[in-house]
Amino acid sequence: MAYHMHTIFNLKPGVAADAFQSALADFATHLCGNDLLLEVGTLGRRHRNPSLDTDKERDHEFFVTMTFSSRSQADNAVERIRACSEPLLALHRAVYGKVRDQVFTCFEDI
Repeated sequence: MAYHMHTIFNLKPGVAADAFQSALADFATHLCGNDLLLEVGTLGRRHRNPSLDTDKERDHEFFVTMTFSSRSQADNAVERIRACSEPLLALHRAVYGKVRDQVFTCFEDI
């Protein structure tokens, strides 16, 4: 069963969405090539629909979903990032350094 990490966030001032997308693509390509990620979704921009968007506590503009083949694969990816090995560390910092106010939530298919 797939395991999904949803991230909502804002970009840091001066960071363009295409710069974030490029860094995310490089990071995801490396993760996928090392069997640490199944896929990454497209970058999305929030639409504050008056009927459907009920989250009034957060004011995040962007979201992305990373999908892993399993929780084990997600845990392995986290372990590898925490090991601070290159080039994974630099690729992760290139993404993480472009965002602020990030909130992560994880869900598993049932």
